[in-house]
This record gives sequence, C-alpha cells and structure tokens, in this order.
Amino acid sequence: MKTLFPGRWIGGVTLILGPVIMCAGYLLRYLSTVTALTPQQQTWAEAQPFAAYGQLLAYTSEPALLTLAYALFALGAVLLFPAFVALAQRVGGGLAFWGAALVVAGLFSRLYFGGADQTAFQLTEVIGLDQATNAVMKEYVDISYGPWRIPVWASVPSLSDSRERPRTSHVFTPSAL
Repeated sequence: MKTLFPGRWIGGVTLILGPVIMCAGYLLRYLSTVTALTPQQQTWAEAQPFAAYGQLLAYTSEPALLTLAYALFALGAVLLFPAFVALAQRVGGGLAFWGAALVVAGLFSRLYFGGADQTAFQLTEVIGLDQATNAVMKEYVDISYGPWRIPVWASVPSLSDSRERPRTSHVFTPSAL
C-alpha cells in the first residue's frame, strides 16, 4: 500500500482545523483592535490609508492579544498546507496539482508577510510608536515586497508578444517597472 503525504487523516483534520484557526485569528485581530483602541483612536485609524496605523497602535495597547491573533492566523496557514496537498491528491489531475501549488505558495507568502508584520510590531517596543509607524510606512513596500521583485522581473520577457518585433531596443530594468 502506497501512502502519500499527508494522508487521509492528517489532510482531513487539517482541512477542518486550518480554516477554523485562521478565522479565529482574524476574529481575534478584529476584537483586539476594537478592545485596545478608544472610539477616537478607532476613528483616527479608519481614516488612515492603511490598516497598519491602527494595528501598530493596537499593538502598543494590547501586545499579547494582537500577537496571539497573528499567531493563530499563521498557525491556520501552516495547517492549511497539508490540507490543500491532501485535497489536490484526492481530486487528482494536473489542474488540481497546479492549483494546490499556487495556493500553498500563497499561504507561505502570507507567513512571510506575517514576519514583516511581527518585525513592525517589535519596532514599536524598541523605538516607540511614532518612529516605528513612520519607519514602517516609509519602508513597508521594500520590506514586504522587495524579495518578490525577482520573479516579477524574471517574468517580464514572458509578457511580451514574441510574434511582434520590438519597436525599440529597450531593455527592461527595475526602474522601468
């Protein structure tokens, strides 16, 4: 008998627990923000262009609760890895395989972004809320999406239509993107 990872039981249990734990992380993140911020702070945070302002402010008030929320979300993402692998094996076929591969890549990218978020939270303890907020908002794109530039740059040639002759001898550079 040939058994594939993760197997029926592990795949089934993680397919049930993964979404529940991930949703619990989302719910706890919302509840921690609501309980940690005063109504005036909530109004201010909602007026900001990104949620990071409110999340950093909430972290300074309730660090343990917000850390637990992000940890539950990350645990849900980790549990969904074997769940989607098992689901793809059960469905079978190339399309299920590639779909699961893309979903798993998305789950692990969420873990990377969770690490960037945790770094931002730790900055509030080291340099204070105002300086951390300024630093994070100034550098968040480079912190979060910097490593993703390599596959984006690598895919640029595949976006051009090979049937047409290029009109210029333009070479794509990072600044051209």
